[in-house]
Amino acid sequence: MLNDFVANGYGVIGLVESELVPVFKPENLEWFDDSVKLVLGVGTGLGGCQLTRQPSKVDGELGNYHVNSSEPGMTRFTHFEDIHREYEKFLC
Repeated sequence: MLNDFVANGYGVIGLVESELVPVFKPENLEWFDDSVKLVLGVGTGLGGCQLTRQPSKVDGELGNYHVNSSEPGMTRFTHFEDIHREYEKFLC
């Protein structure tokens, strides 16, 4: 048995940059290929998984990704600024 978002996570690993549509890409932050990635999607709830790199056995090379399952559906939306509250009102 395989969690649906674990399957999505493994699918995302093989995508090339031209197949991606970033939802949020800050201009002042650099994208690192070895960074943690998050896959989110709406279904009967909010599904998601986290992609993390395993350490490489070869110096200078990146390790393979590991997909970590999660169930963020019951996670509370965190408000940092007024615009976040406005967005939550929009969603509800």
